[in-house]
Amino acid sequence: MAIRVPLYQREFDALCSLAFNVGDIARIAPGLCRKINSGAYSDAAKEFLDITNGGISGLVKRRRQEHGMYLSGNYDSTH
Repeated sequence: MAIRVPLYQREFDALCSLAFNVGDIARIAPGLCRKINSGAYSDAAKEFLDITNGGISGLVKRRRQEHGMYLSGNYDSTH
């Protein structure tokens, strides 16, 4: 299990969205997992913005949506 600390629902949902899209978040985003597990929840949110395969526009938009979901519970489902 990549995340071993309690999460708010919005954080869990954002991480589920990320995992659905990238697979093994422990392998793809170790910094994100490390920061969350150490209690640096808000610092971890920035890590979402770096998982874009070099800035592919669709992934940039998706990661911004997950970032917003993680921080504030903003469930933006626009495409």
